[in-house]
Amino acid sequence: MHVRQARNQHPCSDLTVDRSKASPLKPRSALVLYGTETGNAQDVAEEVGRLTERLRFETTVIDLDSVELVG
Repeated sequence: MHVRQARNQHPCSDLTVDRSKASPLKPRSALVLYGTETGNAQDVAEEVGRLTERLRFETTVIDLDSVELVG
């Protein structure tokens, strides 16, 4: 038997989700590093930082001079 769907109706539109059984989201983090002489890269890095925070990342924005690379 072949069933046709109504136009513009998603095949999963009748599904419901029981959110009480959903596992909590794991915390996400983002590290934004930048190097700049004129300040332009800092402006972009701060904008990216604001964007990642809106996406619910725990965000840190740091200039490369403040970072010590080990290894």
